[in-house]
Amino acid sequence: FLTGWALILTYAVGSVAVAIGWSGYVKSLFLGMKLPYLPERLTRNPLDGGTMNLPAGLVLVLILGLLMVGTRKSSSFNNLMVGIKVGIILIFLYLGGHHIRPENWHPFFPHGGWGVLAGSMTIFFSYVGFDAVTTASEEAHEPGKDVPFGIIASLGISTLLYMAVSLVLTGMVPSASLNNPAPVARALLDVGVRFGETLVTLGALVGLTSVLLVLLFAQSRILVMMARDGLMPRFMYRVNRRFRTPVFTLALLMVCVSIPAMLFPIGTLARLTSAGTLFSFILVALALIRFRSLHPQKPGAFRCPWVPWLPMASIALDLLLIGSVPRTTLLLLTAWLAIGIAFYVLGKQGLFPSASVGVDETET
Repeated sequence: FLTGWALILTYAVGSVAVAIGWSGYVKSLFLGMKLPYLPERLTRNPLDGGTMNLPAGLVLVLILGLLMVGTRKSSSFNNLMVGIKVGIILIFLYLGGHHIRPENWHPFFPHGGWGVLAGSMTIFFSYVGFDAVTTASEEAHEPGKDVPFGIIASLGISTLLYMAVSLVLTGMVPSASLNNPAPVARALLDVGVRFGETLVTLGALVGLTSVLLVLLFAQSRILVMMARDGLMPRFMYRVNRRFRTPVFTLALLMVCVSIPAMLFPIGTLARLTSAGTLFSFILVALALIRFRSLHPQKPGAFRCPWVPWLPMASIALDLLLIGSVPRTTLLLLTAWLAIGIAFYVLGKQGLFPSASVGVDETET
């Protein structure tokens, strides 16, 4: 339960943070093209001197509306978005590669080892979602092969692309100038590539849109599966007869993520998402060690190697990264877990009975 509860935090808060970044790129696109845009107070949260970040809330509503229509339509849309954003990343690498200044890489660790650790904790947020493939295992043709391959391939390709983009980006401009909502677009603008700046901004919007689709899809499926096991209210398990999607769950998500997206800044949310993800990974590693000790010979299509040493190394690295976050983030994570434990106790007392019918038999 705690693993699922931590993942709820990861995907919900993660989608909010991504939506805020999406809003920043939309603003950059409109201003860069000299087009009229929303008043400043409608693009900034109250903590940053505005009224609300309206675009961030609207994009979440639109994506969740798309997910309500059905998995097939949203999957086709996501495949298109992924193809476009990978193409634009390659264009950025080509354009930015001609403006690399090696002196921008000196000193290579301007804030020392602890700076690298703190940066790793923040950038870990970029990798949130690779495990979302597992939430669609029931809809895969051969989950024993498709799911492990999807996780490993997506993580490997994403890592290579992130490393290449980071290398080019930090070589183009000083790292201190990257602290803004649209760093890639701003870097191209600073080196005089105006056409590339607009193109990459569009690519960033496409990329962030596909990320939102994956995060919110995974979030809804986690809630549905927990409701099926009696760990969440039963209405979250109900599926609409026409669209075959958990409309009630998606509607609840629409409220729970769109409002924070309009009212909170991105920095705290990104750190909280990373901390929640790392905590869930610790629980998964512990569960793997225990499962392998209880069922050492149980066959499986995919088996983790070097148990228990690899899971133990994972736990150690996760704890190291969690220890680098600000105390406020740790307090928020602790509070969320405490709420989850209370929620679990209520569920064990029969507040949330497990579903007794299949998804295909339920309706709204």
